Amino acid sequence: MPATLHETFRINLRRRLDELKMSQRELAEVMGVTEAYVSQVLRGRNVPKLDLVEKFCKPLRTNSLYLLTPVEIPEEPIFSATRLDLPELSR
Repeated sequence: MPATLHETFRINLRRRLDELKMSQRELAEVMGVTEAYVSQVLRGRNVPKLDLVEKFCKPLRTNSLYLLTPVEIPEEPIFSATRLDLPELSR
């Protein structure tokens, strides 16, 4: 089942924080909101209005399209980390 727009935002927000190694506290300070507010958004307890979605973008060095676009995650791994079976090459 596809994620809702709100779920997509929460997933992408968390992903971007992880990519930047930024804490909820750091994001809150730069945005001028409380750490509790950022935590509520990440947990789905608070749904930000569109103007606040834009406010998240600058400190995360991204845009609203990135935060609101669903990312498809493959159900099966693309490769196996245990062993890669390659055909024998004839010489």
